[in-house]
Amino acid sequence: MYKILLVEDEPLVRLAIKSLVDWNKNNFDVTYEASNGKKALDILKDNKDIDIVLTDINMPVMDGLELIKEIKLMGLNCEIVVLSAYDDYEIVRKAFKYGINDYILKNEMKPDNILELFIDIVKQRNENVDNYKEKSRWKKEYIKKLLDGNQILNTQFNMDDNVRIIPNNICVAYLLIDNFKEIETKYKEDSLKTFVNSIANAIEQVLIKFGQGEVISLYPEEYVVIFSSENNSVANVISSINNIISSIRYSLLNYLNISVTVGISNVLDGYENIENLFKKAEKYARLRYVLGKGKNISKSDTDLLETNIEKRYMKILKIRGEKDGISNALNALDEDLYLNNIERVFDIIKKFNEKRIEDIHIYYLELYVLIVENMEKDYIENIDIIESISNFETKKEIDSWFKNLSRKIFLNYKQWNSNDEINIIRKSKQYIKINYNKKINLEDVSTSVGLSKGYFSKLFMDITGENFTMYVNKIRIENAKKMLLNSNFKIYEISENIGFTNVEHFSRTFKKITGMSPKEFQMK
Repeated sequence: MYKILLVEDEPLVRLAIKSLVDWNKNNFDVTYEASNGKKALDILKDNKDIDIVLTDINMPVMDGLELIKEIKLMGLNCEIVVLSAYDDYEIVRKAFKYGINDYILKNEMKPDNILELFIDIVKQRNENVDNYKEKSRWKKEYIKKLLDGNQILNTQFNMDDNVRIIPNNICVAYLLIDNFKEIETKYKEDSLKTFVNSIANAIEQVLIKFGQGEVISLYPEEYVVIFSSENNSVANVISSINNIISSIRYSLLNYLNISVTVGISNVLDGYENIENLFKKAEKYARLRYVLGKGKNISKSDTDLLETNIEKRYMKILKIRGEKDGISNALNALDEDLYLNNIERVFDIIKKFNEKRIEDIHIYYLELYVLIVENMEKDYIENIDIIESISNFETKKEIDSWFKNLSRKIFLNYKQWNSNDEINIIRKSKQYIKINYNKKINLEDVSTSVGLSKGYFSKLFMDITGENFTMYVNKIRIENAKKMLLNSNFKIYEISENIGFTNVEHFSRTFKKITGMSPKEFQMK
């Protein structure tokens, strides 16, 4: 069944289109409809599998042209047909430049005409999808070989017009999705593919706009972009790359609410250098553990770090290598195995032979992150690790203190995972964090954990110390604060995006929790 979204501000026109044809009989689903472009975008964000958008041009709030541009920026893989009048000719021409498939005149909406058009679009879409999949598969394999240092005949590469890489001024960017663990919880395992496609498509649309670069997904949280340019000025090449990366950032944040850290290599000529550029870009991106998230990181940034950053980076990787042992011990709730793995890391740190005690502090911080990164915050104390271990004068003292802290964390973790009632509240919190932007209520959440409303409400208050509504609002306001600081959404749009039914209620709740209005918070 092919899904169609009708976007038209006149309800009678939408009704007429739905009534023209027996859509279900012809394998079309026309249940989706919107009265303006903004509402259409909201529907598309939640239903990325819509196949065809039929949109009017002149509409309130957001018109058809703006909707088409936004769809393309979002990287959605849907076909677009414009519903127009005779005097919309110039606007329709613009729409074709934006990438629509066809148009229908309103006074020529005959059943046979509109059905034939949609059938042709679906047929062409299927052919294009097959061709696209084949070309994408070939391109992905080719780029992976380049990243692996496999030098293929350049003639084959240059002859394919669909590949936007030339052997001049090559630069590689390595994108890490920030806070991926939090994002991952919003997606069920079977929809991670959709998540990856959304990110790759959003990046691809930016690269198409600028006419250069190819993107490949290595893992759901890691993406590589290869740039190249005929420009003779390296300074201009770097400036162009920074502009493209800024556009990628804007697109991912604005449409998918995703922040990225980007490692950017230097610029070299020749396909044979791609592997080396790729490794440098990855190394720079992973330095976010020192330099912070959401940044562009290149060689010039590493100059600000200590001269032994390469050695420190390799030592951090050795500690990260103990992740499986610690995770397995936690999952098995095996305290002895868990503490043995902690002590293994102590021994690894000892072998680093750092000359100053201050130089080992970062390794204990990394170990702490390794322990708690997959845990709920509810049973982890908010501790400044560096400040705490700065009070000790010997490694032995640090080991003793850290082992006691690790044991305490483990016991809390075990209690949380052994107590049925606490487990229920943990699951309910997880449900809220995933669905806070919807119109969830006490009954929805209590049903999700299999309890009555009354009993769940009391249990939630007893264990968390706050009532259900206040907790939901706090989660919503925390997300609103991020949007106010990191997006271009208007206040009423943020209100809708986080689950409030009207902007006045949102503003009152925001001020109650933060002590200031959304506008004041945004301007501070």
